[in-house]
Amino acid sequence: MTQYVRYSVDPAESAGAAIPAHSVGRHYAEHAKELGLIVGKRARNIDAAGWRDYVWGYTCANDVTARDLQCKDGQWTRGKGFDTFCPVGRSAVPAAEVEFESLRVETSLDDWCVQSAPATDMIFGPGAVLAYVSQFLTLEPGDLIATGTPSGVGPMQVGSKVRVVVAGVGAVENTIVGE
Repeated sequence: MTQYVRYSVDPAESAGAAIPAHSVGRHYAEHAKELGLIVGKRARNIDAAGWRDYVWGYTCANDVTARDLQCKDGQWTRGKGFDTFCPVGRSAVPAAEVEFESLRVETSLDDWCVQSAPATDMIFGPGAVLAYVSQFLTLEPGDLIATGTPSGVGPMQVGSKVRVVVAGVGAVENTIVGE
């Protein structure tokens, strides 16, 4: 199972915000498109088969990672924990309004598509992720769970524009800027 990192993310501040070079310039930072699950009710030790009962809706996220720090530290907190990492979309769609099986997530870097996959292609589906995380952490309404990324993650540089789109849900776009 993948490691878990808890972020403090404010969609109103992160969507469209610039990611300062001080957050990525000293480190090998990569973009990683993610489907975000928004928890709808308190969850603890849930059964994977009943995951939909706990998801209020979906959004998009760019799970930025300082890959060198992640590898050096042997765990993920510092490599994923910079203030400007994990920008999320301003919009969210209630789960009742969209079929999970129809969702597709794509990333473009400087207007080139670098990641594209259906949500159903996740190594660990939403049920497995929520069941795992709820074993050690009580999930609360409004918590955001990033679900993982397919191949195609890659480095960002000053001037890079990254756009993550979840078809039918929304988008988040950020630019890497100089200090």
